[in-house]
Amino acid sequence: MAGCGGDEPAPTDPDAVLEQTFGGGNEVDSGVAEISFEFTIVAGETSDSQTIAVDGPFELPDEGAAPRFDLALTVGEAEAGLTSTGEAGYLELGDAAYEVDPLAFARLTEAFEADPEPLTALDPPQWFRDTAVEGTRELEGVETVRVSGPADPRAISGDLVELTERLELPPLGLFPGGAATLDVFSGADDGQLRAVDLDIEYGGQLEDGQPFESRIAFSLALSDVDEVQRIEAPAGARPISDLEGSESRRRCRG
Repeated sequence: MAGCGGDEPAPTDPDAVLEQTFGGGNEVDSGVAEISFEFTIVAGETSDSQTIAVDGPFELPDEGAAPRFDLALTVGEAEAGLTSTGEAGYLELGDAAYEVDPLAFARLTEAFEADPEPLTALDPPQWFRDTAVEGTRELEGVETVRVSGPADPRAISGDLVELTERLELPPLGLFPGGAATLDVFSGADDGQLRAVDLDIEYGGQLEDGQPFESRIAFSLALSDVDEVQRIEAPAGARPISDLEGSESRRRCRG
């Protein structure tokens, strides 16, 4: 997330910046998100790395409705598209698009009706061990204020566990201590969130007793904040059962 430093003096109170960004009433309701997650582990002479990237427009509607988004998902070398119009969901694989089972999508909508703001489980200001304003930086043409400092991996883990519970997802394991750094970039004029960089490093022992070192790098960048996003259903979408049927036939031939 490279950028240029600004000429205006930055605020000096990091707590005030974080309160304006996360304290309520200044939420981001739409925009274009770029998210990356990289996990690296090194054990002896062996190393492995996995990267996940998500990017695309999104809109968070009024309470009780499913979010709208048109996201490109990349996991390693595999690519897929995920779309929600708020009324239906779609999966895109290559040139083919499939509509998610309407009953499954209805359950997603019901989940948002029951808990319309699951992301409130995440409280980044409480992740910091200490904070400082590190000047300003221009991101996607917007002047931002950077708040930086060491973070507590256990506090981050606790919020992630609560988030997965509220989304009814499989539980996540806790980070076993380690060291973390966190950067939050807030719009200098509007105080809205523009970017987050999180880096966690921790080590331990594998089941066979071999020591390992690992690193998690997470990055979120938001642009076109609170602007209207064009999100449409993919053309020619087929029922998801067509995909399931083709996969079943492929396994039988194999």
